[in-house]
Amino acid sequence: MRKIDFIQTFAEGLLATGVADTGVRTTFLLVDVRGAVVMPQGVFPGYYLMLGVRPALNNYGKRPLIFIHEREEKTLSGLYESLTDDIRRFRCRVIYAKQERSVREVDGFYRDLHKRLTDSRMQGISLMPAPSHADVDYGAVLIQEAQRDKALELPQYEQTTLKEQLWSLHADTDLTDKQHYAFHALRYLLAGFEKHSSDVVPSLLHRDHKARARRAWKNIAA
Repeated sequence: MRKIDFIQTFAEGLLATGVADTGVRTTFLLVDVRGAVVMPQGVFPGYYLMLGVRPALNNYGKRPLIFIHEREEKTLSGLYESLTDDIRRFRCRVIYAKQERSVREVDGFYRDLHKRLTDSRMQGISLMPAPSHADVDYGAVLIQEAQRDKALELPQYEQTTLKEQLWSLHADTDLTDKQHYAFHALRYLLAGFEKHSSDVVPSLLHRDHKARARRAWKNIAA
C-alpha cells in the first residue's frame, strides 16, 4: 500500500481505505491495528509506528502485518497530540512503549503517555509495556523472521523512515543506538504481536462471523 487514509469498523472487524502501490484507490479488511511509540531522545525525534493485521494466512502460515502509518515529532507535546489523533483515525487498539521500572516509580514518559491517553478519553485503547524491550537481538530476529516469511508489508514505492532505517542496518550496526528509533518501534510491535497474539481473538476470524463479513462485502460492492 502506498498510503492508508483512514480505518473504520466494519462487519466485526476493520475496513481500511487508501491508495495501493499501483495508484488505485482501494479498501481491504483488517482484524487488528496496534502501534508502538519511542520518546524523543536528544537530537532524535519521537516516533510512532502502526501496523495492521490481515485476516488471511499467507503461504508461510502467517497473517501478514501491513504498514499503516508512521510519524516523527520533535517534542513530547507534538508526539502526544499526533498520536492521539492517529489512534482514532486508524482505530488503533494497543500501543506499546518502553517502560523502565526503578524500585519505587515508573519512568516519566510511560506514566505521562498513560495520563495523556486517559485524559483524552480514548475508548478501547490499551497502553502496554513493550515486551523484551531490553533484548535488542531478539527484536532483530523477529524482524528477520517477518521478512523471511513475507509477513511484513511495507510500501513498495514510497520512502518511509522505517524502510530507510531497516535498509541501513548491517552486521556491524550497533542496534542499541538511539538513532534507530523506527527499528526499535518495529521490534516492540513484533514482540507485542508475538506475546499477545492470543489475548483477543479477532471476531472477524470466528466461524460464526464469516458469512456476515461476506454479506457485508457484497453490500459494499453493490
